[in-house]
Order: sequence, then structure tokens, then C-alpha cells
Amino acid sequence: MAIFIGLDIGTTQIKVVAINEKYEVLQQESILTPVDYDNYGRVHDAAHLVQSCQSIVRKVMQEQNKSQVKAVSIASVGEEGFFLDGSDKPLYPSIVWFEQRGGPSCDIWIREHPDAQSRTGLALKPSYSLFKWLWFKDTFPDVLKRATKWVSISDYIGFILSGVQCISFSQATRTYVFEPFSRSWISPWIDDVLPNGIDSLPSLAATGSVIGYTTSSTGDEWGIPSGVAIVVGGHDHPIGAIGGGVKNSTKILDSMGTAELMYWPVRNLKKPALGSYFMEQGYTGYPEGPYYLAAGTYTGMIIKTLCRLFGIDFETVYHMEFQKPLKSSELQVIPNALGGKPSFSILSLTDDISTHEIVVAAFEASAMVIKIVMEAMCGATPDYPQIIAIGGGASKAALQIKANVVQQPIYSTHGIEVVAFGAAKVAREAIVKDGGEALAYDATYPDPSFKEYYEEKITQFKANWLIVRKDGRR
Repeated sequence: MAIFIGLDIGTTQIKVVAINEKYEVLQQESILTPVDYDNYGRVHDAAHLVQSCQSIVRKVMQEQNKSQVKAVSIASVGEEGFFLDGSDKPLYPSIVWFEQRGGPSCDIWIREHPDAQSRTGLALKPSYSLFKWLWFKDTFPDVLKRATKWVSISDYIGFILSGVQCISFSQATRTYVFEPFSRSWISPWIDDVLPNGIDSLPSLAATGSVIGYTTSSTGDEWGIPSGVAIVVGGHDHPIGAIGGGVKNSTKILDSMGTAELMYWPVRNLKKPALGSYFMEQGYTGYPEGPYYLAAGTYTGMIIKTLCRLFGIDFETVYHMEFQKPLKSSELQVIPNALGGKPSFSILSLTDDISTHEIVVAAFEASAMVIKIVMEAMCGATPDYPQIIAIGGGASKAALQIKANVVQQPIYSTHGIEVVAFGAAKVAREAIVKDGGEALAYDATYPDPSFKEYYEEKITQFKANWLIVRKDGRR
């Protein structure tokens, strides 16, 4: 039976999933994403990234029948990419997606382009590709002068495998020089920053497009046979939605990884509500098409930071049982919004509060932010979309707290790397044209006795969170 491979390059881990034609998971593997540093912050070195991807793919290939592998697709974090020279060699590492070094450039750009948010559908944050390019223009102008192309991380790996350069619609959306409403580049803005203008960017390609095939040399490095189709993937959240079966507005994806976001596919994309700084829009170039993407918090990063600070084993936190929080405690964790620095504050911390309570408060913060986000995305309605939770942060305790806060069931797919599965599904459907079913869900139901408790607590949380983090960058 045919085999299809999905690769997900995440903030913390690189994951690979192999599936068959029936969408059965044959194997999944993961490896830590390599992180390097320049003199300004965190970066991803192209060679180290490729080596890690090759290592984990080879591990899967050793266990599978290589002759049955038909297609590979790649997903990755957004906002990141590499400038390539005339020989297609990376000129500088990729600045990690949440880096803030583009902040000053962002502030100036937004003042000079007051229509930026309405044209791009994106929030006012310095993490997008454009503001990284402007940082290069100020700091390393020679990189831009020597560059012939810029390509996103997922599409760079696709290029390494296929020899063809393109950029998926969903990754183009994260650059800040793409209009999801017209599905086209904003050429004047690109010309202002990149010396070669729009020629510096590869052609746009829809998720699910076959762009090329592996060669014999690729097979030696990756363990993949020649002639395997390389299929355009894209930004990890839309690809995760494909994996989780979030295909229309009846479902909403809660992607609970290092960062947490809500993804909601809608057919009729409206201009953004400018007051909602965490609300964004985009386009996948896949049947799901346009979508809203609402920023949450650095959920996974907060939990791992707490584990490091308090000497707690992460697996212990992940598998901990839900316990009712102390109603008398005013303890609150106030996380920064995505796009800002990955930081958080702890309010009302006293000497009699346990580490368990602090972890619960962090889970509560995540849930309350998602409650606020859903109200902004969906409006005041008693019939919110079904919430599908994916990612490493979707632990039993976290899901129970979230269900209690939002007072509706949370559905999850435990044990499956859903973004990598989504990439494998994209690869499969590019070859086998018959569609397919979503993964099976487990449900976590709310405890109705918490309804009044969290209604009161979220009012207090909103006052703290929306004031302390109102500009999303503090």
C-alpha cells in the first residue's frame, strides 16, 4: 500500500508522520528543533535545520518500505525564511518567528502605511517577515544586496527536496506584503525593501500542488527514493487544521503548541476589526481557503518555563490530574500575547501558594485568553463552533480547565502529531484524489459547577490582561 510522509518543523520539535492510503498512522517520530544564536537573538541555521530534518526522515525511511513512498509535504512555523544568493545558498540564518528585533522598523512602517492592517489582514506586530527584512536592510544591507530570493522555511525544505522554488499562499500571508483578499503580493511595498523587488520572491503555489520530484542524490541524503512527489505544504496552523478535519466554520482549531492560536476557516473573509489587535486573516490556497487566525499566548513556553524554574518534570505536568483550584486564591498568570516578547507575569503570589496552583493558573490563563479570542472571532452567540485542540499543550488537565472556562466540550486527538499528519494528508490527497475522514476525537466535557466561578474570574483576568498586554508587545 502507498505511503505518504508529512514533515512539521515546529518551534520546539521537528515531527514526521507516515500514513497509508487509509490515513492510518504507520509511524511518527520527533527530534528537537536546533536553535542557534547570532549577536542579536535566536536564529535557525539552514544547515543545522536541514541536517535535523534529514536525520528524522531517514529514521522513518529505515522502518518503511521505501518503494511504496509516493509523496512528501512540509509544514513549518511562519514568518521565517532564508535569503538565498545566486547559487541558492543561504546568506544568513533565519530569525526565529517570535523575535522582536524588527520592533523599531515595525513602528515606523505602520506610521508611514496607515492602511497596512486593512490590506494585509494582520495585526500590528513586529514578528512578520517584512520587519525582519527591514532589520536586515538597517543592520546587514549586504545580505539584501547579494540576495536573489527569499523563501519560507517549509518551502525551503521543499526546494531542497525538489529543486523547485515556490512559496505557499499560507506562508505568503505571514510576510506582511501579501493581500489575502486579492490573493496577491503588494508589489510597491516589496520594491521598497528588497533590491530585486517582487523578483526576490518565488512564485505563489497552492497547498497540495505537486512542484517536483526527488532525485537520486536526494535519496542518498534523506533516505527517500527518487521520483517521489514533493507537495506544497504551508504554515503549520492551517496544515494542522487540515489534519484535524477543521474544514469549515462549524469547527475551530485550538493549536496548543509552544504558541497557542485559534484557526477558523470561513468562506466570506471580511476586513479586519482594527480594534482587535490579535485578530488576523489569511488564505491557504487549499479547499479550506480563507481563514481567521486569532493570537493567543505562548502557552507551551510558559509551562516549560515554570517547569524549569520550579524543577518540575514536564511529563509530570502533562499527565497531572485536574484538581479544583482554590476559590479563595487571587493568583493569576498574565501571559504576553503572541507577537510580543515571550514573557508572562504572576500576580498575587504569596508564600503559601504551591507550584501546582501556579501551573493551574497558567492553564487557566491560556483558557481565559482563548475565551476572549473566541468572543472576538465569533461574536456573542450561544452556538460557538466545535473546538478541536491539537498540539503538545493539549494535556488532560489543560483540556479540563479549558472546558470548564469556556463551558463547552473540547475535542482532541491524543497521541497524534496533527500538523505532521496534516502534511501527510496533503501529500496523500495530491496523489489519491478521493478526500478522506478526519481523525477520531476524544471529548473533554465541562463541569457546569465552575460556570459562575470562571465568569467572575475572567472578568478580573480581562481587566489585568487587556491593560497589561494591550499593545501585544510589552
